[in-house]
Order: sequence, then structure tokens, then C-alpha cells
Amino acid sequence: MHILPKLFGVLLLWGVVAYIIFFIDPSLLKNVWLPGLYLPFVLAVGAAAWYTFALFARRGWGAFALAFLVMGFFVLTFLHLMYPILGLVIVFLALFIAYLTFIH
Repeated sequence: MHILPKLFGVLLLWGVVAYIIFFIDPSLLKNVWLPGLYLPFVLAVGAAAWYTFALFARRGWGAFALAFLVMGFFVLTFLHLMYPILGLVIVFLALFIAYLTFIH
């Protein structure tokens, strides 16, 4: 039952992001505090993504997943470098889970 308020918070944050995308003109958000940054949208997406990963991940994996997501969004020109990293992460996680399974 403790997850329901957190889940409501995640849905609320992503609802704010969806509202910004669908109902607010981008020119209104472009020069808020820093020119050309779209700061309210960046903050809304950042808060929603961080809270989502913090909710569904355990023991620091949320921060790793968020860093990987940010790398994917902002380093799209180096997308071909993400696939080997993702492969290494999957192999590492599979080995770690196998280690935990056979040790205990």
C-alpha cells in the first residue's frame, strides 16, 4: 500500500510533462531564465524520469538507468556507442544474477 502514493506522484509528474507537450506553446517556454533552454520542460522531464527510476529501481540502479537514459537522449550522435555499452551491462547483470543464484 505504500507504493500507491508514489505511483500517483509518478503519474502526476508524467501528466505535467504530457500537459506541457500538448497544451503549451514552445515559444512560451524557450527563454525562461536561460535563453533557449526550455527550462520548465527540462526540469519536468528530469523530475519525472528521476522519480520513476527511483521508484522502480533498487539500491542505486535508478541513478545508473537515468544516466544511461540521459546519455541516450543527449548523445544521439554517438548512438552506435550505446549498443556495446548496453551489451556489456546486460552481460554484467546476467553474470551478477547467476553469481547470486548459485552462491546462495
